[in-house]
Amino acid sequence: DVETDGEAPGDSSMLSIGVIALDPVTFVTTGEFYRTLKRLPEARPRNATMEWWDHHPESWAATRAGASDPKEVMQALHNFVVEQGKTAKRSHAWEKGPVPVFVASPASFDFAFVYYYLHRSLLLDLYILFQTVRIVLTARGS
Repeated sequence: DVETDGEAPGDSSMLSIGVIALDPVTFVTTGEFYRTLKRLPEARPRNATMEWWDHHPESWAATRAGASDPKEVMQALHNFVVEQGKTAKRSHAWEKGPVPVFVASPASFDFAFVYYYLHRSLLLDLYILFQTVRIVLTARGS
């Protein structure tokens, strides 16, 4: 899950990212990752998004607490994904080893920010991995 100050990666900043790792067979949580990011100096927040944040000051404060350099956060995310792959149990679901699956709702929004930040941080091995990873689009309940 990502929180942002606008709709377009690069034009807007990703404020926080939260990731969980699940066992592909049992769906038990095997790891959690959460970081807040400093805003990009060249990005400009969107007025409509900032108006939403104005109505949620505690949530806004949570996205600013302990904010780190985006490149450092993406490196930590990279390390988290790699480590999850090393410690994952082999199963029929992973015949050739663990493969990360990016799941989000809406996946197109969250993934666009994660992908942009990985590229910007030059973490090309994870960036390339995510080019071939399955992206699961989840539907909102009615």
